[in-house]
Amino acid sequence: MSNTLYLQLDQNIEVTNPHVYLQDIAALSMADAKKLNRLRVMQVMVLDPDKPGRYVMSVSDLLKMIQKTEPSVDISPIGETDFIITYKISSVTSMIFRFSPSGWSFSQGPMSRRSQWTSRVCSSSIWAVRSSR
Repeated sequence: MSNTLYLQLDQNIEVTNPHVYLQDIAALSMADAKKLNRLRVMQVMVLDPDKPGRYVMSVSDLLKMIQKTEPSVDISPIGETDFIITYKISSVTSMIFRFSPSGWSFSQGPMSRRSQWTSRVCSSSIWAVRSSR
């Protein structure tokens, strides 16, 4: 069984989770499935969750981390030697919890006219059903 890990990197990698794993930043290929799965979930870095930004890394940094985890693996890097990890806070995380006329809702800003109309129609329909009983 081949013990070679093929590691393909792009120049710019965007992540939305502050916990960055090897599978998030590289395409990995290896014949040994057990070792490959261990390497996929290897943590590369932990970023500040409240501080989006760009972080520069080198493939040599990854090679050192991989060799510590799996010393018997031969690594063949493909692609970029230096790369940028761009951390952006995901839109789900940045949602704010606010009160709308029809009740509590999640929103990233003011409600659109369509959603206002929908919430009014739904609220009035529910009210009409409750009052008709």
